[in-house]
Order: sequence, then structure tokens, then C-alpha cells
Amino acid sequence: MLQPLAQAPTFVRPIRQGWRGALHSPPVVAWAVHLVLVLAVAAATVAVTPGRDSKRPRLDGIAHYLVAPLAVWDGGWYVRIARHGYARRQAAAFWPLYPLLLRLGHWLTGLSYDAVGVVLSNAAFLAALVALYALARADYGQAIATRTVWLTALWPLSFFFSAVYTESVFLLLTVGAIVLAHRGRWTWAALAAVLAALTRTSGGLVLLPLGIMLLQQRGRDPRGWWRQGIQLAAAAAAPLVFAAHLERLWDDPLLMIHIEDRWARVRGTPWDTLLTAFDRTEHIYLTGRHACSLSLDAGAVDACRAGLQITIDAFSDDLSFVAVFGCLVLLPYALWRLRLRDSLYLVAGFVLPLFGPATYDPLLSAARYLIVLYPLYVALACLLHWRSLFLATLIGATVSLCGLLALFAQGYFVA
Repeated sequence: MLQPLAQAPTFVRPIRQGWRGALHSPPVVAWAVHLVLVLAVAAATVAVTPGRDSKRPRLDGIAHYLVAPLAVWDGGWYVRIARHGYARRQAAAFWPLYPLLLRLGHWLTGLSYDAVGVVLSNAAFLAALVALYALARADYGQAIATRTVWLTALWPLSFFFSAVYTESVFLLLTVGAIVLAHRGRWTWAALAAVLAALTRTSGGLVLLPLGIMLLQQRGRDPRGWWRQGIQLAAAAAAPLVFAAHLERLWDDPLLMIHIEDRWARVRGTPWDTLLTAFDRTEHIYLTGRHACSLSLDAGAVDACRAGLQITIDAFSDDLSFVAVFGCLVLLPYALWRLRLRDSLYLVAGFVLPLFGPATYDPLLSAARYLIVLYPLYVALACLLHWRSLFLATLIGATVSLCGLLALFAQGYFVA
């Protein structure tokens, strides 16, 4: 007969208490709430929108409700690469680590690539939240760490952390690298940086906070850090592996950059991108507002919506505009409040996508690019120290999360 905890052998009690403590810790609870919410909204959306099934992968059984709505848009590309490799030139825009993990998971479990992606992303997100909580608690205190993981888990676009996308794996690798470096485990930190660099274009940016931490820990004398410096240099060279593969397949080692033209990406400067986006939005709303009146009848509302170009297909433009300029307003506070390592990483991650605007939307997908920048959540957690304001923000974010996920699960482009 099993003994109650109070009567259990001495060596068993810490194990049980440890598991209970872990299961009730803020990152685990936040992840569980996120997962239940995402799966419930995704399944409900599929159930009530059978007319949008053509926009989702064809999967049977429970996967039709829980996996298919989370495997649209880029998820389809990652699954295609996992199956066939880089057989199409356009696939070079998607970096190799995530599809390799999908292929490995499919081989080990026999699950579909889409199902492996949803499981992989959610498992990585749990680990990322645990690592983020540990990092924020060590540097900013437990209260800020708790708010940070809840903001991350319920951010309006946080459903991408559960989708067949790279966001959760990338967040885990970047935060994990910094946590490992924080604890002096530089070899493992460099390995995490290598993998981050093979996950997406911005992966190399994690070397910026790692370099700052290395100098802070070991001093400026190269004799104190040259071994770790070599390891970080190897991480910086990791994209050469992908370049060599593309050279072998397509005779173009920089195809991952050149192919952006096929996705309507052009070269630009951050200030030109921001100015173009602002002018474009200003023109739409200043011109379109003349089509609006105070009347609430259906015709007037439709005319106003058409004048302001408010449609589901154009919704992502406004979302990116609000996210980018909102982050721009937050940056001065982040530079003042956060550690140098975190604030500079946030600035670098914010600026990099602005060098490649899309011709039809200068800030295309920018709202999604921002969600992997962990200092963003830390800065907000510091700012929202009033409990009522934090709870109000969390409720608003959760409502937005449900609405945006419902659109995404129908196959609409959200970010």
C-alpha cells in the first residue's frame, strides 16, 4: 500500500515536493493555460468553419481539429522541406533546423509531420518559458519573472509558439544560450547559439548578448576568454553549413538571401522602412476617413470600412504597424530599465527586419518577428508593476489572442 506523503520514506518526500512545486510554478501554469486556450480556440474554429477546410492540411481524426489549424501558411513550407528537402528554390527562405527536427520526430514516432510540429513547438515553448523565468528571476526578481512568463504565454500572437513555426524553438535556443552563459557553461551556450543560427535569419543576433556577457564575466583581456571566443566564432560561422548545402543544390550559397526577392522583399534602411510604413498608413486613414460618417446603418459602416481599407486580408498590415510603432515607443524605456545585454538584443532584433521591407507592406510579418524577442516581455513586465494594469493588459491580450488565432485557424494571413 502506498504511504501518504507525511509517512513516505525520507528520500521520497523531496522528489514528490519537487514535482509538485514544478507543476505549480508560474512558467508551467502559464504554459498550461496557453496550451488549453490555443487548442480549444483552434478546435472550435475548425468545427464552426468547415468552409475553410481547403485552407488547412487534410488530416484525419482529432488532428483535423487540433493540428491542421496550427499548420497553415509557413507550417506548410516546413512540412514540405521535411519531406522533400530543398527541392524548390523558394524553400531556401526557410532555415533547416526546424524541418530537420520534424523529419527526426516523424522517423522516431511515426506521427505525421504536422503533428510532430505541434508537439515539438509546444514542448519547446514549455522549456523556453521555464528558462525565461529562471533568467528573469535571477536578473530582475520573482515578481517581474512571473509577469514576464504570463505576458509571453498570452501575448496576442503567442499562438505561433504552438503552431508549426520556428518561434518556440528559436525562443528556447536564444534564452537557453543566455541562461547557460549566465551560469558559465559556455560550450553549451555556444552550441545553443549554433542551433539558433540554423533556425532563422536572425539567429546570429544572440551572439550580441553572449559577447557582452563574456566580457562582463572574463574581462577585456583576450587571455581570459579566447577559448569561449573561439566557440562563439564557430557559432557565427554556422550559417555556412546551410550556405554550402544551397551551393551544392542550386549553385548559389546565398540563395537564402537572394530568394527574398521572390517573396517581394527588397533592400532598405530601417528609417526608410518606418517612414514608408507611417506615410502609407497615414495616407490610408487620412484619405479614407472622409468616407466615414456618424451614421450606424450597414451601408455607412461598409463605406467607412472600404474607405479605410479595413478587411481581413489587409488586417495584418495594421497589426504590424501597431506592433512595430508600439515597440518603438517602448524602446527608450527598455534601454533605461533593462540590462545592457537585454536592451541591445531587443534593439538589434527590432531593427534587423526593417532592412528587408516587402513592396506591398513595408512591415510584413514584423509583428510576428517581435514575439521571439524576450526582452520585450521583460520590459513590459517591469512597466506593468501595478497589479490592476497588468491584469487588464493580460485580459486584453488574451481576448486578442483568441480573435487572431480564430482568423489564423481559418487560413487567413495574420502575421
